[in-house]
Amino acid sequence: SKKHPQQLVTMVPLTKECHTIILPTINPNDHNNAVEKYFQLGKDDVTKRVLIDLLSQILDEPFYDQLRTKDQFGYSVSCAPRWSFGVMGMSFRVVTSSKCASDAVNRIEQFFSEIRSELVAMNNETFMENLVGLAKNKLEMFNSLAEECSHFWSEIVEKRYEWEAYRNEVIALRSLTKEDVIKAFDDWFSPVCAKGLQKKRRQLVVQVVGNGDGELSKGRPLIDPKDIRSEIGKAITGFHKNVAKSTWGK
Repeated sequence: SKKHPQQLVTMVPLTKECHTIILPTINPNDHNNAVEKYFQLGKDDVTKRVLIDLLSQILDEPFYDQLRTKDQFGYSVSCAPRWSFGVMGMSFRVVTSSKCASDAVNRIEQFFSEIRSELVAMNNETFMENLVGLAKNKLEMFNSLAEECSHFWSEIVEKRYEWEAYRNEVIALRSLTKEDVIKAFDDWFSPVCAKGLQKKRRQLVVQVVGNGDGELSKGRPLIDPKDIRSEIGKAITGFHKNVAKSTWGK
């Protein structure tokens, strides 16, 4: 029988420095800056999957509250898991018309330094509320046949074929502790190790810089609007060359 071509996922380098792609908005009249900081966390397994989901649930509200509500960074602030053909990750996103893109990147990084103490101080009741809430979400019935079909079809497209994925994830959640979550945060997101030295992380930042006034457009590449789409392709190709075409394989 014919085999489908394998979908390879580029391996983001494990380095102290963060690879950054900076491009202007396609619309020259767009004043918004958009930033995504992506952490690549390794090949999929159920324990890692639920740790990422639980960390996302725990971090999302304080991330939004700090950057959106308190710091007034913009109208869109969020974090969410990423699943790319068997490779796990997590993204932190900010869209702002009040801060420059580089400030948004720096504020995301600062958030990681600030939030760890809150994770350590979190009481068991709050931890269990997050864990049980996530488990309940995973056990909810599908709202429609179309939603259920989409869920199972995605298992086929992604070649995972885990038909009882949500059930298996809830079982895995039952064994997680707060210490597991803190260790995962330290391993994946914390900028420094226990000795206070800068850590290596698999991270990629994409900045799309708008054409705002003054400092808001700081760092915007001077590219002719008609050439921006081709520059996007060049940026992607350049990234692949820089990582020496390393992939996660099967």
